[in-house]
Amino acid sequence: MSQVNTAKKAALMPRFVADDNGYASHKLAWYDAEGMIRTQKFDSVVSVVANGSTDTSGKSDGLSYKVEGVTYSCKRNARDAIEVRNKDYPVSVANRVLFTHALSKVGLIGMPIRAAVTLPFRDYFNSNGMMNDQLKIKTTENFSNTNVEVIGVDVRPEILSVNVYAEALSAWYDWALDDNGGMRDEAVNVTEDMAVIDIGGSTTDICSMRIEVHILLYTCMMIAVTLLPFVIHMSGLLYLACAVLLGARFLFWAVVLYRNSRPHAAIKTFRFSIIYLFALFIALLADHYLLLNI
Repeated sequence: MSQVNTAKKAALMPRFVADDNGYASHKLAWYDAEGMIRTQKFDSVVSVVANGSTDTSGKSDGLSYKVEGVTYSCKRNARDAIEVRNKDYPVSVANRVLFTHALSKVGLIGMPIRAAVTLPFRDYFNSNGMMNDQLKIKTTENFSNTNVEVIGVDVRPEILSVNVYAEALSAWYDWALDDNGGMRDEAVNVTEDMAVIDIGGSTTDICSMRIEVHILLYTCMMIAVTLLPFVIHMSGLLYLACAVLLGARFLFWAVVLYRNSRPHAAIKTFRFSIIYLFALFIALLADHYLLLNI
């Protein structure tokens, strides 16, 4: 009995599913029950049918869906397929039906899903470079809607959450992660800036990955923040001296990581970050005790 309950519990555990919902195909990636990443691709072909959703035997063909009384088919050879190459595709019923179709074909219908979907750069960002929050919200609402009925099946998709990401960044993770969800050696050992070129069905997205630059920038910002207790007279010269010396050492390791000038620079920087925080708090406490006794 306990084994049966364990199996049922595992089956109901939320599954993380990513859908690169492009104009040409929906490329699905998900964690299976063993924690392995699985992938499968489905053509973005969907049509409206007027003669029901079953074959001549009266059984579901496994490719038919119904939304608010309208029947859709995801047969690859459909002659009257809906044109999906348009600006409204991310928030369309057709996109949602194709997502449900992909979930159905890989056996995830009825399971709790935490979904990640994508938008091309031209839609994810506005012309001013800011994120298109309005479209992201509408896309989230579209994929969160579970009113797509799989004809012949009693259950519907159970979408717990939806997150929207930029397609080119998702393409980098597709390359960087192995089947176990860990970082591939090629990704961990990258020493140069990377250009990600994501060639889609109707768009080509290009982005640059420069992780070390961000670390260097954030280190400089953090050091500046650690000096604030002295600036606002919350601490004295003892803390200032410690903050400057520790900050200089942290900046040194950030530069080493940026230049990749030493072996195992990443793990050494991480280890020092732990020492850095601990030592900084000790200096703050010691300085505060010293001020109280002067």
